[in-house]
Amino acid sequence: MIRKLALALLLLSVLPVGAANSPGKCPACSFNEVQQPYDAVRLALAAERLPAAKKEAAKLRAAAQAEQTWAKTATGRGPELVKPFANVAAAAAMIERAATITDARKAFGASSDALRAAMRIAERDDFLVVFCPMVKLHWLQPKGDIRNPYGAAMPDCGRVVKQ
Repeated sequence: MIRKLALALLLLSVLPVGAANSPGKCPACSFNEVQQPYDAVRLALAAERLPAAKKEAAKLRAAAQAEQTWAKTATGRGPELVKPFANVAAAAAMIERAATITDARKAFGASSDALRAAMRIAERDDFLVVFCPMVKLHWLQPKGDIRNPYGAAMPDCGRVVKQ
């Protein structure tokens, strides 16, 4: 019993104060685990590499499910993230099952919308929000050169709508 209490006190002492009430600042919901495979899917789609996009989508699905699990038990605004992360995971699963790159890109658009919703809730602005006027879909990407996931014919097409 004393060991369990000591462990609990130790864990509480290393957690940031207020982390559970501020999902945007909380290490548990840093989005890093989701951002990395999301961006890898984007780059694979931009390069017309469907097998690579599917492989990275599996990582994206797992990361989104982990964030969803965290959000279910979080306090503050954390529970609001359950649905967006569930939607990211569902869209990633659709990418994994996609028979064509067109299907994968459509699912990627859904994952982008869901991830944007999660980032709004958590008050995160880690990625640029870019819009492709040709397909009328958004995506997120790190600052730098535009790499449009929606078609190799327009690799740098898109305009930043939010930094």
